[in-house]
Amino acid sequence: MTDGVKFGKYELLERLARGGMAEIFLARAASLEGFEKLLVIKRIRPTKASDPQFIRMFLDEARVAASLDHPNVVQIYDVGAVDGEYFLAMEYLHGTDLQQLVAACMQKGMAKPPLEATLTITSCALAGLHYAHNKRAFDGKRLNIVHRDVTPQNIVVTYEGSVKVVDFGIAAARIVEDESIEGLRGKAPYMSPEQAKGETLNGRSDVFSVGILLYELTVGRRLYKAKSEAESRRMIIEDPVPDPAAVDADYPPELREIVMKALAKSVDERYGSAREMQEAIDAYCRTAQLRVGYTALGEVMEKVFDDRIQAWREAEQEGKTLLDHIRETAGTAGYAGEAMAVGRDVSWFGEARRKGRLKRVLGAIAALAVVGVVGLLIWQRTQMADSGSGSGAASTSAPAPTGTLQIASVPSGARVVINGKDSGRTTPCRIDKLALGEAINVRLELAGHRAAERTLTPTRKTPGLMVSLALVALAPDTGVGDASPEAAPQDAGVDTTTRRRRRRRRRPKGYGYLSIATRPWAELMIDNRPYGQTPQVRLKLRAGRHSLRLFNARFGIDKRMSIYIRRDQVLKKRMNLK
Repeated sequence: MTDGVKFGKYELLERLARGGMAEIFLARAASLEGFEKLLVIKRIRPTKASDPQFIRMFLDEARVAASLDHPNVVQIYDVGAVDGEYFLAMEYLHGTDLQQLVAACMQKGMAKPPLEATLTITSCALAGLHYAHNKRAFDGKRLNIVHRDVTPQNIVVTYEGSVKVVDFGIAAARIVEDESIEGLRGKAPYMSPEQAKGETLNGRSDVFSVGILLYELTVGRRLYKAKSEAESRRMIIEDPVPDPAAVDADYPPELREIVMKALAKSVDERYGSAREMQEAIDAYCRTAQLRVGYTALGEVMEKVFDDRIQAWREAEQEGKTLLDHIRETAGTAGYAGEAMAVGRDVSWFGEARRKGRLKRVLGAIAALAVVGVVGLLIWQRTQMADSGSGSGAASTSAPAPTGTLQIASVPSGARVVINGKDSGRTTPCRIDKLALGEAINVRLELAGHRAAERTLTPTRKTPGLMVSLALVALAPDTGVGDASPEAAPQDAGVDTTTRRRRRRRRRPKGYGYLSIATRPWAELMIDNRPYGQTPQVRLKLRAGRHSLRLFNARFGIDKRMSIYIRRDQVLKKRMNLK
């Protein structure tokens, strides 16, 4: 295996995902006699680590999640901190979540997953939730654990057919006597009525969420689909539950009773526990003589994901490790941990149908392409004629074209000043409807940092601009207001375009990799572009020389250096910045 970056007793091998609160790494734990195990490290980003309330909540809930030990719940191995960076270590799942399973089924021509697979997944998820709902602390007191986010992204099926409930990261865990449980957390389309109202919850709230999943998986369409979260909550609270038999005339009556009881608006009319709903599903499977269970689900996974499973088997025959296979398949070899759901749309059936229709619309797109090109040419000629005529009628008949400016900064949260006026925005942000051809001065301001500034001109060829500026931490004797080196104006009389072209011609071809770890952590910029906080593992960079900058406003660190990346090689750097 390729070496990675040390992180306490673990070794970070590959970054799999990145969200607003955490980064997800594929990692390796090693011990005596050559024992090695792949796992996932969820590392809290330093911007969140400075919030004492967030860290206290994270540690409280992570410890509870780590105490869960059940075949249908993702295993948490460790919770702690390395050099002030808090993390959570969990098992690596060689499989996919329920949302991706539905999409893969539709790509195979299925309107929905096979009923046997759906009931196996639902029964196993209920078993894991029932265990969590009834978990007790070491002193014997019962904990009131409610998952609160039972969604397609948080149910994972391995390629062998195991089912795991993941992401207890927002689960509220309190002693039963404590009634101060915040209810309004989770994804709106899968909330229970009491959760949508922000009321105190118990395990039957998760039962309602499982009922939504069972409805959608068996009917093949969304239950609560709205344009906003507020509208979704209103529908859950007020609207009657649609009868699945009204959608599908062949819907089994016994299964309908299970779904409708799980989706009862009143908590008292619902199943008393997740175990009770699981027993009802298992009884229906026996009566209907359905082939369910680990083996049957594994066969469905092998049929739906035959290409992925075959690729893994071929890799095994070639003597490759699972890590090598994950890297070669760009992370599609398995579920990447709790943060995979960040930024994903929960409208899974609608998204899967759109993907399934892709092949059918390609022909129509090709036919329309010619028409589009002709129309574009006509439009361009019209624009040229209008701009050349200078008539008042032409200027009022069509609105002036505009552009979009997207602004990011390191660190984030800086005030955005446009043309000397405070825009009322903080980074990262997007500003629309900027006039093309007019120079725009963008200045970022943040207490304790020098202001970063840049002047840009949106044009018709580049109507959408992305700006990334780094704010430099102030030294104790430095005054505010100096522009950052990245924003400094170019030297007069220097033909920078020619110089850049010559540099590109001299660059070696190909790519290499950079792995870097620092103590303490630092913001990383490469060639004036932000890359997040250290450590970073196997960053893919073009071969050749690059400028590196590491800065940490908290400790007054601002270090610059030059590195050289060789083709197909990994440059490893470990530095103590203090």
